[in-house]
Parts: sequence; structure tokens; C-alpha cells
Amino acid sequence: MAQNRGYNTFHGHDSGPPPPSYAPIQPHQPSAPSFQTLIPSYGGFWGGWAAQPAPLQFQCGMPAPAWAPPPQQASGGGNERGGGTGGLGTFKNHLGGTGLPPNYNYIYPTRNTAIHVLKTAVRPWQLTTPMYPPSPQNPYPSPTIPFTAYYVPTNTTIKALMQNLGCTNEVAKKNRLYEISEMGGGRWTKGLEIGGEMGDRVKKTVGDMGWDEGRDGSLGGKPVVWLWLTKEG
Repeated sequence: MAQNRGYNTFHGHDSGPPPPSYAPIQPHQPSAPSFQTLIPSYGGFWGGWAAQPAPLQFQCGMPAPAWAPPPQQASGGGNERGGGTGGLGTFKNHLGGTGLPPNYNYIYPTRNTAIHVLKTAVRPWQLTTPMYPPSPQNPYPSPTIPFTAYYVPTNTTIKALMQNLGCTNEVAKKNRLYEISEMGGGRWTKGLEIGGEMGDRVKKTVGDMGWDEGRDGSLGGKPVVWLWLTKEG
């Protein structure tokens, strides 16, 4: 028997209009896709940032949240032996979390130096691999040895720099920072060495070491600072 139409065995289907109370079935309309974004749940002034993310649902065409979650911890820094992090995601805020809280901006220091941190488990002065392989077809080849580049405020202490770049061993003398220089042909030389146990040295600032805003690698300027760090001695 057909649905949605009157019917009897003598006359068959009703030919008249449907009764006033009849509401025809509408064809199925696909709903707008739903997106989910995970944001940190904010526990208020006293609770601070909660560790568990809370889902937020919104539909296509609707505005996204007016603020973005604070940046996650940046990867990189240090080396495969020392690990390390860097960036705004590493500092603790007044709410007990890390990174910038919602609706906060950051005023960056005006005096910074450029530091490149070589990321290799092998000590750089033992390497023989060229940093950039010869490639006539590509004038800008990718480096064969990974590194991470940073802008670092010149008033940052050496201790803070080392800790931000992964030198977090509780045995201070195992945390080592080396200034290195590329000699070409895959060769590096070891220069300044600072250990975590060197109380007077680690209290100095980046600028005190001569790593100032002039070390930007610009044409005709001073080269950037190259470092290698480890927390394993």
C-alpha cells in the first residue's frame, strides 16, 4: 500500500488534495558539517589553566572563537642528546600554565642576536659531512645537518639560554655549551666552552659574550652565532 495517500479497496487511491493537517515529508537536507577544535579549558582566576582540553563545537559559517589557544611548546633546540625547547611556549604565565594566556600580547625585546643551534648527536668537530652539499641545479640546497635558528634577547643569561635549549641535567657539569665555527668542507672547530657548574660564566648575559645584535649574518656584517649543546657531558 502506498504511503502518504488515502486508499480503499473499492475506489483505489484518493485523487483529491491531502487533508489540512497533512504535512508532506520534506526531502532530506544534509546538515552543515560540524568542526571540533580543542582549546585549553580556563578554570578562572583562581583555577588557572586546566590541563585537560575542552572541545568547542561550531558550525560552518559561524565565526570561530575570538581568541586562539596559547602557543604550544616549540620543538627543536639543543640536539638529539640534549633535546630542548624554545619560544613563547616555554615560559610560565601567572595563571599557572605555559605560553601566552588568552587576550595577552607579548612585547619583544628590541636588542636580539641571531643564534643557530646545530642538532646532531655527533660532536660537530668530529663531523666530515658538508653543511650544504654541492648542487649546481639548486643554488639553495637543504642542509645535510639540521639546525634551529633563534632570535635571542641579548640580556638573556647563559644559564637561561642553556636551560631553554635543553641543558637540564641535574648534574650541572654535564650541561655543556660550545660555540663552534664552520670551516668549510664539512669541518667545524670548537671554540668557547661553558659548563653548567661555572657559576660566574653562566650568570653572564648573551651580550656579555659578544653575541650582540650585530651578529645577524648580513652581507658585510658579523656572522651569526653557532652553538652546540649537550646535557650528557
